[in-house]
Amino acid sequence: QYITKYLTTKYGLKKQQKSKETCSVVDLYKLLQHHWCEDKESTCHGRYVVQTAFLMQLIAYTSSRPGALIEQNCYKGLKEVLKYKDMNLSLLRDNFGTGTILVLEVTTTYLKGNRNTKEPVTYVLYERRDSPIFCPVLNMLALAFADNAFKEEGITRPEDIYNIQTPISRETLSIQWKPEILETPVFQDATRKPEDVVSDSDAWSFAGFNHYLESLGEIAGFPETLTSYALRRGAGNAVIDAQRNQIMGHARAEVFRKHYMRQTVKVDSQSLFLGTINRNDLLQTVGLMSAKRDPRAPTTLPRTIINELEQDSRLVSMNERKLHLFNALKTEYVTLTKAGDDNRKQEYGKLTSQIRARKKTLERKALKEYRAKWFDTVDHAEIQKQLRGEAPSTIDPTPTTYFDRPVRT
Repeated sequence: QYITKYLTTKYGLKKQQKSKETCSVVDLYKLLQHHWCEDKESTCHGRYVVQTAFLMQLIAYTSSRPGALIEQNCYKGLKEVLKYKDMNLSLLRDNFGTGTILVLEVTTTYLKGNRNTKEPVTYVLYERRDSPIFCPVLNMLALAFADNAFKEEGITRPEDIYNIQTPISRETLSIQWKPEILETPVFQDATRKPEDVVSDSDAWSFAGFNHYLESLGEIAGFPETLTSYALRRGAGNAVIDAQRNQIMGHARAEVFRKHYMRQTVKVDSQSLFLGTINRNDLLQTVGLMSAKRDPRAPTTLPRTIINELEQDSRLVSMNERKLHLFNALKTEYVTLTKAGDDNRKQEYGKLTSQIRARKKTLERKALKEYRAKWFDTVDHAEIQKQLRGEAPSTIDPTPTTYFDRPVRT
């Protein structure tokens, strides 16, 4: 009541829900395609490349919250994350094909509101040899081989696993992990100094994953900000009501309707009324996050806007104070190093950090507004162009990208 009535009235707040972007299978494909084949800007550690794809798949396929898989800031240092002991890899006899198929059982324990109640949920995932880009097992194998996680010493490459056959008397054959790796986080952090080294004891943080996920959506040309909840909503919208609460960890159906349900109705009500063949394919396309995706969208601010941001009154004030401190310290000590424990030196360092943070905040906000304006006007510009008799805009085909990265340990 205090928030919804008193504060809302006092400050003129509007009770308006945010847009619920939902990542469908088509959106996920385009994101993974860009991630693996077209992203030339990323300079992250090689392990993050695999972890990002695997984590996106886990969230999309299981609707798990990131906090159940990687480290949240509020639980930092507790290592309440997905570990090798939470995953079981097995060879399953494939009754719909020939030979065997790899199956991955993922058990999540640290659920929202039930982190310590030990009520785990287990999801069964399997390999997709027909579509490797969607295969979670492929990414899991890459991490497992990098961590030397297999108990069987004879397993040193993927071929060793695929050469194993399930006994005629068995339907499954479990591939075990080393005992000493069971408590190791699956998603691991990497230190940048003195060199890129993976830490098998430090879990990957949500902040790190979220930063790359937002950047991926931006450089892939998505107009909306890409978040892990877009992937989670996609999973929630893909299952039937009776199973949704268990999969998403909700106590009641109302939670999904209020926070996760897509705003676009997925039913072709027009055809239902007319009694004609439904065109749900059209409705699915309209509701895609990637429906308005455009790789030409700007990912950086032009210099003119950056120069305008430099005139921010708060930024100007802090820069003037910083310059004043610098001149005073230089006059008295010649160099900042010789200033020692002078309080003015401490203030100078604090101001430097505040100025950097202020610039990032302003640039982030300006870039969001700049991209929004670009997406608002690009269709109009295209129509005007064609009305003048000009040919439709084209995008140069993306050349095949070849990566030549050194092997990291």
